[in-house]
Amino acid sequence: MKNKIYDHTKKCPICGSDKLECIGKKADQYLIKFNKYTQLQKNETAFPEYTIYLSKCNDCKVVFVNPRLSESALKLFYEIWYTKEYGEIFADEKHINERILEFNKFHRVYVDSMAKKHINLMPSERFNLLDVGCGTGLFLKTLDNQMYKKNGVEAFKDAAESASKMLENDDADIVNNFFSTGLFPENSFDIITMFDFLEHSESPFEMVKASAGCLKKNGILIIRVPNYDSWQAKFSGCDWDAVICDHLFYFNAQTLAYVLNKNGFEVVSTYAGGYKSLAEYIYEKIKIIASKLNKRIFKKSNAQPDKLKSDGMIEYSALHLTPDSNFLKRYLLSEVSTLIDMAGSYFNAANMITVTAVKK
Repeated sequence: MKNKIYDHTKKCPICGSDKLECIGKKADQYLIKFNKYTQLQKNETAFPEYTIYLSKCNDCKVVFVNPRLSESALKLFYEIWYTKEYGEIFADEKHINERILEFNKFHRVYVDSMAKKHINLMPSERFNLLDVGCGTGLFLKTLDNQMYKKNGVEAFKDAAESASKMLENDDADIVNNFFSTGLFPENSFDIITMFDFLEHSESPFEMVKASAGCLKKNGILIIRVPNYDSWQAKFSGCDWDAVICDHLFYFNAQTLAYVLNKNGFEVVSTYAGGYKSLAEYIYEKIKIIASKLNKRIFKKSNAQPDKLKSDGMIEYSALHLTPDSNFLKRYLLSEVSTLIDMAGSYFNAANMITVTAVKK
């Protein structure tokens, strides 16, 4: 890779302070995986350094990756992600159905409640909503056409095309572009949503500023990001699952409020709970554990031929099952982490935080 791979800063990207400290590091499995891919496809190692370093600003308290992948390196990363990983994931109908279920059970319900509570429209009017980083349009698809005029902006062409196709029978407009100030006229939208987007942005402050520019007065901005104050994050430290190379920033309720207030917003709702009941969680875990017991927790030993049957076929002795200790250890650690997150969700300290703010 000929272009610069990493950008390092000595000042906070949010507030400009130079009071930064390194708070930890982590070997990034995504970069290791993608290096293997680029080595096979292009005979080069795209990302020679596998370690993520986290910095914290001691003034505004935001946490961010420093150094981080440069703009050109991030572009390559997302090209690989969308062509290799994303395409495979969204070719899986089961995954799509699970995501739609999640969007229906939490995202849509939450947005509906915030819209009705904070925005006054005439009975015949619809909420004009923009979903920033709309991906393949799954969230927009769950929204009621009678209640919303749907709009989405997505930087990556393949995802934007998939969203347009998914929403071809809806009254929806999808823009294939990077979200920025001036992309949409002032006073265009009643609601802007940013689900799992802001942590990927190179300039979160500018993204919120751009939202203020195209929202109507008293319009609402809804942001959902990994919660750096979650129980799981505190338990795992830098080994937290959300710490990956394309998550450039890590927010909690206080740091999100700081960014929002600086751009003319007032926070009216902060939610870091779960969207699944305890009964649903236990039921799903029983199914998953049963599946893993059958497939992975035990591995088959090599079977040896026992005797020759009369029809000429070889009869094998029963396969011996031996514990796959490495997988079992990883699985148990994962389950402990998930249980911590589940417990945290009952105390508003789940892995994801959703903040709603009104434009003043």
